Amino acid sequence: MPPTGVIASSNSPVAESSSINFTASSTAGTAYNWIGPNGFTSDLQNPDINEATYLQTGIYYACVSHSVMSDYLYSN
Repeated sequence: MPPTGVIASSNSPVAESSSINFTASSTAGTAYNWIGPNGFTSDLQNPDINEATYLQTGIYYACVSHSVMSDYLYSN
C-alpha cells in the first residue's frame, strides 16, 4: 500500500543552540529522504539537528517513498 496521509513536522521555531527535531508519520515499507539548508540530508524517518545555528534556518523537505509512489512534504 502506498504512503497516504503521511505528515512531516518539526518542533520549530527553536532557539539557537537547541535541537531541531523532525518527524514523519510511519507506514510499513516506507523510505524517507530529508533535505534542507546548509547541506542537510538524512534518510532517517525522524532526524535531529543538534545545537542548531542560524545556518539551519529555512525550509526542510521530506521525500517519502514506497515501491508504489513517492510524495514530497515540507516542514519549516
